[in-house]
Amino acid sequence: MKHVFCSIMIIVVLGDYSLEAQNLLYDYSFDADLQGWTPIGVRSSDPSHNADALWIWTSDGTSQGAFANSQDIISESGGGAALFDSDYLDNGGDRNGSGTGPAPSPQRGELLSPILDFSSQSKVILLFHQYYRYYSKNGVDFSTSNSNVQVSTDGGASWDSIRVNDEINSNRSTDRNDIRLLDISQYAANQASVQVKFVWDGDYYFWLLDDVRFYDAIGSELEILAVTAPDNYISPQYFFVNDSVDLEIKIRNSGDIVSTNIEVLVQVLDQDQVAFYSQSSALGSLSPSSELIYDFPSDFSPGLLPEGEYFLKYSVNSPDFPDIRESNNEEIINFSISDGRLKKVPDPANSSAAYFPNTDFSFANIFEIPSEVPNRKVNVFWFSCSAVGTSLKGQVVKAYLVELPINVSRTGEDLLNSVVDLVNFDASTDLTTMQAVGWVIGQGEKSFTSADPTEGNFSISLNNSNGMDVVMQSGRTYLAIASYINANSQIAQDMTETYPLYQLTTIAQTTGNWSLVPDYYKSVAAIYLETEIVPATDGNYCISAREIKGNGIISAEGPLDGRGCYSCDQAVHADWYYFDAIQAGTIHIESCLFGVDTRLFVYSGDCMNLTPTISGDDECILVPGGNSYATQVSFPVSMGVRHYFEWDNRWSEAGFNFEFIFVSDLGNCTVSTNNDTGEGSLRNAIDCASPGTRFISVPY
Repeated sequence: MKHVFCSIMIIVVLGDYSLEAQNLLYDYSFDADLQGWTPIGVRSSDPSHNADALWIWTSDGTSQGAFANSQDIISESGGGAALFDSDYLDNGGDRNGSGTGPAPSPQRGELLSPILDFSSQSKVILLFHQYYRYYSKNGVDFSTSNSNVQVSTDGGASWDSIRVNDEINSNRSTDRNDIRLLDISQYAANQASVQVKFVWDGDYYFWLLDDVRFYDAIGSELEILAVTAPDNYISPQYFFVNDSVDLEIKIRNSGDIVSTNIEVLVQVLDQDQVAFYSQSSALGSLSPSSELIYDFPSDFSPGLLPEGEYFLKYSVNSPDFPDIRESNNEEIINFSISDGRLKKVPDPANSSAAYFPNTDFSFANIFEIPSEVPNRKVNVFWFSCSAVGTSLKGQVVKAYLVELPINVSRTGEDLLNSVVDLVNFDASTDLTTMQAVGWVIGQGEKSFTSADPTEGNFSISLNNSNGMDVVMQSGRTYLAIASYINANSQIAQDMTETYPLYQLTTIAQTTGNWSLVPDYYKSVAAIYLETEIVPATDGNYCISAREIKGNGIISAEGPLDGRGCYSCDQAVHADWYYFDAIQAGTIHIESCLFGVDTRLFVYSGDCMNLTPTISGDDECILVPGGNSYATQVSFPVSMGVRHYFEWDNRWSEAGFNFEFIFVSDLGNCTVSTNNDTGEGSLRNAIDCASPGTRFISVPY
């Protein structure tokens, strides 16, 4: 949300780099077959099937394993791809068929290239598109993957190995459109007989390859390393009112030439992909291996966005040369405005999950409620999980909503430069302690039955000890915790790993201590809340506007706080009122002669969709003989229409008085009590004879 941060630009130009583009030497798109690459089965857990541990060509670019997913690799050429399908080779596509497939896991399979001639090249660059998902080395060792690329120049007698995908932890995957660059010059340059092979060595899930290419240089290669974004994938509408997103981008020149005339662009698109916000900057030049963080001069201040889906799009380019891989020159983050959901990330795309077998553990998402929004009641706690075995029946997950002390908050004022942490939070504070000190404001549990699926989203109703609503207060930080204890630690908490967030969002607890989740900016627990605004009448926001019940002089406390203005031209705070017209007539409202400089905006509609009606500023005098800085407006109203009045702090935050007058078109009115005060009825009946007489309306 809103941060104060100066624009910075770090440009480092070192060395003497020539400006020249790369040449394509070999291109394997695997559109119709493996194009001369040879699959070699090396090892299966069943030695009789060693030779069956093979890479294959697939026409649709998807794994057929029972536990993988049906998503395909995204590549430039599209079409077919090379695939090592460890999942399918083990189970044959049957969830209950573990070890019964063509080559039970763990397996080792190699994909060997034709002979490649690089005798005239002083540099050799390997580029490949991939979609890679990994579980373990052998079902016991869950450390980093063991897949690699190997190079031979002596007919396969010896091989040099380059490890790849080491950053992909257990149950994690690359993006579907991941593109890797490897400089293999030290092995292949100036060599006439080179072979390259991709080696899968592990236990589940798959490795998809496409568009394997060899170049004589990298050339231009700018990439986006990180960007800032809204705090949540889904936010209630008022989370953005009078707040802003500090727009930053971190880029690197991973090429071997100077990137010149670099341009960065950030846009916000609506659900029709139409840009309604745009900001661009020219950054100059950046030398190879250099990085910079750029803070765009202006923040994105969305105001009251209509509910729906939006897209925050960053891009970088150097127009002087084409980039060797353009997929990392763009980052698109979708976010949504909702009526009440509060959700860090989308649902997991490929059922990735994390758990600590036989150890009590909990995952918590961190939610911050902006100080600018009203309190929110929590109705439902949602979480996503999956069974490690075959069923969730009989197991239990407990949910807790924890309100942290006022001095606990996430770091992040330096945004992309920051070190993530929860400031003033003792990582050894377990749930028992949180309950004892009163931090737990709501809890509940989900007991699974045979009717529940083995994975998916599940809901829990929260309650507290005093029977009151579970309320999240503005300006506070919360932990939404899904807890797996005792035998229930065999359940896995689902994670979302492909939605980039720059700030700390999820922490995990085992044996009493909380810690960062690996790859905290991408591995986020699938936990979210359904909330609603707590009805209030503090007048600080449209949603908590005070009702005007009749004619007379009204004393307003002054637009000191709440940051509730809607028409925020040089204003921040507002005092809000509303009036329901139960007959057609005219409203006259003024702050004349009350001594305070005021400004007024009037709207019809509702707080989610306000329609401007009229505004007033400087129509009448403050005091006798004084300046005309007070407000006076009159306008007609229709029966049954509610109007909202926003007095903002454009000119003053002092308390003030204003007079409200409603004149009915129907005339003299007498008011009698109607004892039927049920919902939808009026507390008063109105009898009007002749036009023009003021009356007091008392709506239900």
